[in-house]
Amino acid sequence: MKLEDILEMPRSSCPVKEIVKAQFMDRLAKQKRAVLFGAGSGGIRVYEFIQKNIPGGGNLVKCFVDNNPRKHYTELADKRILPPHEVFAEYDEELVVISCGEGDEIIQQLAELGIPE
Repeated sequence: MKLEDILEMPRSSCPVKEIVKAQFMDRLAKQKRAVLFGAGSGGIRVYEFIQKNIPGGGNLVKCFVDNNPRKHYTELADKRILPPHEVFAEYDEELVVISCGEGDEIIQQLAELGIPE
């Protein structure tokens, strides 16, 4: 089920948050590897959610990605923070999780880098 389908369902028959959460966890558990795009408060919240809800979840996150050059090559939650061009040259099979507020801009940037849906 796509997010668009969920959003079109009547509110009373759809606990959206739980459905999206379950789909995210299922996809991440199947993918087994992820990078989090956004190394700020959103990134740390997503990382902590993964750690809390998926056994060994912290090991599924390979690194953080961020556009802020001041964060590049530092660490957050014991994971490297890398610039996008380096991450997607090194990690090409990971689930990319947008964990910042600029989702539309990041989606466009990922498309320009050749990252599929």
